[in-house]
Parts: sequence; C-alpha cells; structure tokens
Amino acid sequence: MFLCAAATGTAAIAAAGLIMTPSATSPLPTPQAVTASGPTVPQGPPLPQAVAASLVGSAAGTGLWAGDPVVAMTAWRDNGGLTHLTAIGDGFTRVADAAGRQDAVALAVACGRLQAAIDAARAYGAVPDAVAQTSWTALLDHGTAAATAGTSGALALDPSQLSVFTAQANLVRDDLTAVTDRVRAVLAG
Repeated sequence: MFLCAAATGTAAIAAAGLIMTPSATSPLPTPQAVTASGPTVPQGPPLPQAVAASLVGSAAGTGLWAGDPVVAMTAWRDNGGLTHLTAIGDGFTRVADAAGRQDAVALAVACGRLQAAIDAARAYGAVPDAVAQTSWTALLDHGTAAATAGTSGALALDPSQLSVFTAQANLVRDDLTAVTDRVRAVLAG
C-alpha cells in the first residue's frame, strides 16, 4: 500500500503529452507531438553538426545560443532535447507502473533507469533560452532527488523516502510544465 504514494506523483507526468510545434515560418523540420510513452517520437531528422552550427551560433561562454530564438530552440529540440524530455517521461511511466503494482524491486530498478535518463539529459547541451534553462535545470535536479529517494525508499521499504519521492516527482511535473510552456512560447515566436 505504501508504494501508492510513489505512483501519485508520477501519474500526471507519465500521462502528460508534450506538444511543441513551432510557428509555420520555422526553417527546420518539426515534430507534431510527443507523449511520455509509446512508439517512436515523430520529429525532424537530426541536423548534421556543421549545418546546426551554420544556423545557430553559440554565445561565447554562456552555453546559450545566439541568433534566431526559433531556430535555436528548434535545433535544441530536434537534436536531442525532445528525446531527453521523452526519456524522462518514459522513466516516470515505468516508475508509476512499478509503484502501482506494489513491486518494490521493480520500483528500485525503474528509479535507476530514470536516473540514467536524467544523467543523459544533464549531459546534453543547455536549452537556448535562459528561462527554459532554469526550469530544465530544476527538472533535472528534482528528477535526481526523486530517483534517489524512490530507489532508497523501495529498497528499504521506507515510507518517508517514498514521501520525499512523491514531493520531488510533483516538482518535476511542475518543472516539466514550465519547460514545455516556455519552449512552446519561444517556438511560437
């Protein structure tokens, strides 16, 4: 019964669809939609590094992209950002499934896989928008806290750690909403 708390925080994340379509004037191919689970995510093909570099210049020392914000955000999204958002959503889907089944071992494994998805997302480049980057960093930090608490809570059957997991998962949901809302706003131009 105590694993139900873990499922509560993840249900909204796992069920949320992430629609991030830019304006019709975007010069890059765009995905139509991505959901937290399911078949391959429709999106434009990754741009070769030389092409992306020619479209979007990097602002020295900031990790943020200079130039057209729609082009920069589209390049970030299509070259891995959307893939990482989807992987994190899928990670929370697996966590919710394990928690819903009351399977502590599966929950610990799912939290480990979620942490791997978060680590991969953390290694990806910065979001080319300071506001979205702030939410992205918060999402990754709260996701790490959730995965860590979920793993330790499941392995020790510790309800207090699972409560921490639920609180952090709720923050991830808010962060995910903030990131996707900001990406949508930038892509709308």
